[in-house]
This record gives sequence, C-alpha cells and structure tokens, in this order.
Amino acid sequence: MNQVILKQFDVMSDQSLVFKYFIEEDKLREWLCYEAVTDPYVDGRYELYWEPDEDHQNSTEGCRITVFEKPYLIAFDWKGPRSLDAIMNQGDPLTHVSVMLYPLAGDRTRLILQHSGFGEGEDWQRARMFFNQAWELALQRLVKLFEK
Repeated sequence: MNQVILKQFDVMSDQSLVFKYFIEEDKLREWLCYEAVTDPYVDGRYELYWEPDEDHQNSTEGCRITVFEKPYLIAFDWKGPRSLDAIMNQGDPLTHVSVMLYPLAGDRTRLILQHSGFGEGEDWQRARMFFNQAWELALQRLVKLFEK
C-alpha cells in the first residue's frame, strides 16, 4: 500500500506569489489555519494553529522547515490533530510535507504536495486517510483564492 499522499493542482498565479502562501503568516491564515508562526529559512519554525485559544494540541507547534528553496520548494515537519496525537505527534521523525512549485505558461504554477512518513497499521491508515482529505480540501481553497 502507498504510504505517501501526493496532490497536484494548477494555480492561476505566478510561482513567487504561490510560494508566499506557504511561508507568509497572513497568507497562510487565508487558506490553511487560524494562526501561523513561520521563520522562512531552514530549521525555522513552521507552526500552524487551528485552535490557538486551546492548549496548542491542535497545531504543528515545534515543527521546523527542513528545505527552503525560494520560490521552488519548501518542506517541513508535520503533526496531526488531537485525535491522532498518540500516533503522529510523539514519534521521531514526524511526518513530512514537501511542496514543489513549477512555473507554467500564462503565469500559472503547478503545485505538487507530498506528505510522507506514515507508518504501517490501522491507526496510520486512518491518519493517512484523514490527511488525504484534509490536503485536498485545503489546496482546493488555495486554488480558489486565485480564481477570484
């Protein structure tokens, strides 16, 4: 069974602007999270919060940027929501997300997202299914921002 999530979308915007939507805190809040803290460099923070008034369990707090090649590639550690805490958030290494951006004709960008590091077993399968759907919905929101 394939333990990697792979998503591909074409975005109606240039590569540099799409890249900003993965690193700039205000732009991340437009499509992915309620609050964000990012340091755009390798080993910088990549902390996104979905319930910032809570105890930060539903967040990527502690995650770091592992690759930063502006405006082509960003990769970072990733944590799961509270419901997947025991399987996804206690391990070393955590799961990992890579976002690759390729320029297309007409000021468009091909976005490829890969989420890897899922283990074997029923709990990991549930986590992979959760994020397969979550990334699909989130990236659809991002694409729609550029269709306005």
